[in-house]
Amino acid sequence: MRRKLKFNFSLKNVPIKGMRINNIRMKLIGAFAIPVLLIVLLGVVSYGRAADGIIHSYESANLASLDMLSDYYGLALESITAKAMQINTNDAVKNYFNGYYQDDELEEAIRFKDAQRLVNSTAIADKIVRNVFVFGEYGDGISSTGPLKKSTYQAFLDSEEGKRLSELGVDSYWSGYHKFFDELSSIKETDYGLVLYRNLYNSANDDIGYIVFDIRMEFITDALEKVNFEEKSIVGLVTEDGREIIGGEYPEGFTFKEQDFLKTSVESQEDSGSNYVNIGGQSYLLNYSKIIGGNAILFTMLPEEVIVGQAQTVKIATVIMVVIASIVAIIIATIISSGFSGAINGANLVLAEAANGNLTVNAKTRRKDEFLKLTNSINNMTQSMKKLILGMTDVSGAVAKSAGEVTDSTNILFSATEQISSAVNDINQGITQQAGDAEQCLIQMEDLSKQINSLNQNTSKMNEIASVTKSAVGNVTIMVDELNSKSKDTVDITMDIIEDVEHLEESSSSINSIVETMNTIAKQTNLLSLNASIEAARSGEAGKGFAVVATEIRNLAEQSAEAANQIGDIIKNMQEYIIKTVATAKKANGIVGSQETALNSTIEVFNEINQHVENLTRSLDNISEEIDRIDKAKNTTLGAIESISATSEETAAASNQLETTAEQQLDAVKVLRQAATELKSDANDLEQSVAVFKVD
Repeated sequence: MRRKLKFNFSLKNVPIKGMRINNIRMKLIGAFAIPVLLIVLLGVVSYGRAADGIIHSYESANLASLDMLSDYYGLALESITAKAMQINTNDAVKNYFNGYYQDDELEEAIRFKDAQRLVNSTAIADKIVRNVFVFGEYGDGISSTGPLKKSTYQAFLDSEEGKRLSELGVDSYWSGYHKFFDELSSIKETDYGLVLYRNLYNSANDDIGYIVFDIRMEFITDALEKVNFEEKSIVGLVTEDGREIIGGEYPEGFTFKEQDFLKTSVESQEDSGSNYVNIGGQSYLLNYSKIIGGNAILFTMLPEEVIVGQAQTVKIATVIMVVIASIVAIIIATIISSGFSGAINGANLVLAEAANGNLTVNAKTRRKDEFLKLTNSINNMTQSMKKLILGMTDVSGAVAKSAGEVTDSTNILFSATEQISSAVNDINQGITQQAGDAEQCLIQMEDLSKQINSLNQNTSKMNEIASVTKSAVGNVTIMVDELNSKSKDTVDITMDIIEDVEHLEESSSSINSIVETMNTIAKQTNLLSLNASIEAARSGEAGKGFAVVATEIRNLAEQSAEAANQIGDIIKNMQEYIIKTVATAKKANGIVGSQETALNSTIEVFNEINQHVENLTRSLDNISEEIDRIDKAKNTTLGAIESISATSEETAAASNQLETTAEQQLDAVKVLRQAATELKSDANDLEQSVAVFKVD
């Protein structure tokens, strides 16, 4: 909606002395503040670079001093190693410990004293050396503290130090302790700082003993103290076997071997390096340098606050310069802005009068710069506004009259547009209802289609089931016919069995008569045997043999009679079983006859079932044909309903478009009516606003 035109000429809307933050003075000061900020940035960057350079130079100088100290120690250790080699190459020492004079005791004693003098002179002449020990597998040992026992060599080999040297397998080795000689010669650990172990060789370069040098503790500590490190720094020397010589201002109980950086520094591939570490909540610059060939490493630890303190002078100078530059910039900005403010305030007074409707005032200034052009431009503007107001006075009346006529016309158009929109809305509702009904009809037809399809499928299944049933009935009929045929065969077999059993009964009767004959013969034989026995008894001794035969014949006749009786019993039982079998066979024959009658009835029933199944199949075929015709009619109807539904949807879409167009037209008429109303109101406001200005 268009914003309503409002003319509001009031002095309240023209700030003169307010809004201090947005005036020219503050902007000029802000403009001068930008280079001041750049100066601050320059100071910060310069301080950062200077501080980094100072710190880097400090770190490099400290590390260089530590490297020089490491080189100093390295040269001293090399000189001690050279002295050990001189002792080894001395003929008196080498020949004595090699047993070269063992056959000449006097010569051996002389050579021993020569070797002793050499060892003593070496220990006395060199300020670095504290003690010297030379001993071997043969002879007595030599030292600057006095002679050593012959067993010194073996005792040393059995000590922890001797075992460690054997394990290392090196010609020379620097260590921090020699506890074996501390006990042997009552030497204090505080008297020496480093120890050199070197193998003693004979002319054939065979290992025959050891040479041991002590380095004075004063040599180590004096060098540590003379190195120019800062206050509060910690400096120390750590040997491979864990001895620590610490100097400087270190906390109570502090040791290097408890710090993680010791292992890292020792395992480093670099001979020297630096890093920052935190000890007890305080940051330190850690420098390390390995003593080449000495199995030791030097450390220095300087507090970071001491290093950073060197850059404080640069920081203070930077802050002072930034403060001075800021004050000068503010003073210059204030002087320039005061001149600008006077000219601008005079112009603001004239503009304020013009804003209140007084166009008769003129702006004045004494400046000869751009503010003079600004003053002239303001005066020209007020003159132009006078002419504009005079012209607007004539036009405002005509605009007000035209606005009234436009308002009346838009009211009539708005009423007509509302009626059209209402009619279109009613049409749209009817079309929407029609489309909904068509869609509902389409849905119902789709449901009917699904039901018809389901009915068609069920009918097909019933037809298949009827076909299967018909086939099954045919198979059953065949099986019943076969069963009937088998029943007839069973009847025939049963009749044959009955005839055979009857013949068996007749045969058993014949056997029974034979048994009776056998009984008769047995009885007669028994009588004959009895008569023979009687005749034998009469014959005396001559008839004894005949008596035995008669006895046997009697026994045989009795057994024959007994066997005949048993056969008679068996035949009797057989006749009873035969009678029962005949009765059972006749009964089975009757049952089989009944089965034949039942099978005939069953065949008739299955024939009737088969006939009904054929009738059912023909009926299902007729139903399937009718369902196919219904399905075709359904498809035609469904297509018609879909066409009606599509047409309804297109009509509804066109109706919606028409309704949208009518609503847009109605909205446009509303906007037009609102614009006409605002135009009339603006014309009235214009007349009132023009009346405010004073042009004469």
